[in-house]
Amino acid sequence: MLGSMPELPEVEHARRVLVRALGDCVITGAGASDPIVVAQGSESFAHALVGARLLGSERRGKSVVLRLASPSGEVGLFFHLGLTGHFVVRPRQSTEELRFARWWVQTVETRVTLVDARRLARASAGPYAQILRGSGLGKLGPDALTVRDGASLSACYRGKSGKLPIAPIKLALMDQAKLAGLGNIHAAEALFLARLHPETPTASLTRQDWDALAEGIETTLGTTLAGLDPSQELVYVNDGGPNPFHVYRKEGAPCPVCGATIQKMEQGGRSTYLCGTCQKKRP
Repeated sequence: MLGSMPELPEVEHARRVLVRALGDCVITGAGASDPIVVAQGSESFAHALVGARLLGSERRGKSVVLRLASPSGEVGLFFHLGLTGHFVVRPRQSTEELRFARWWVQTVETRVTLVDARRLARASAGPYAQILRGSGLGKLGPDALTVRDGASLSACYRGKSGKLPIAPIKLALMDQAKLAGLGNIHAAEALFLARLHPETPTASLTRQDWDALAEGIETTLGTTLAGLDPSQELVYVNDGGPNPFHVYRKEGAPCPVCGATIQKMEQGGRSTYLCGTCQKKRP
């Protein structure tokens, strides 16, 4: 199973790809070719990373920070994939010219290149504490993979008053400050699995709804992630990759549960997909 536009599973896959490629090796080279994706410039980017060795990594939602040891102290590498970013791994000696290459790191054996057609990915490297502060990880809600039950999930959306918002649940699920990692695709998939209409007011959800939704989130993220092999390159659905999802981009197809026609609707400026029979709109 291959991924879609980068959401939590694809970003976790990217983290694993980079960690696997670096291993315990020293970074012997690095560079950046796009001042939008890597605003600090290629020389500064390379200066921070060359000579460093991986110590660990942290992902929250769609953002990743690597922690590395270098002769000058601990350094960090932050990256976000944007909408079309993915890593391509090649032998260091490869002369292949990769279209839309934005930045790269290499060891004595391997080069890992971030390829991004839309130029919406972001990366930076420098002193670890500085990179971690600038990454924005601290402003994100809990990682979606860590929220395993309905009570914990609903708690993400309760304000200081303890009240839930009236916003539609689909839009609430995509608020990264509340819960990090869900995008348009997995929010729609989780709602389908929970049999909840995307426009259901968040405040109207019952305890059973929250339990079903937490299970749906865990299922859609876990199933997608399990199908992503860090030894293989991603091909997103929008780029012609296989579509493993229940409802995403399945408009007009039969619902896999009841056979009714899957519908497409606009919500918050984005397309969403649902089964009107399984996900009935509440009065």
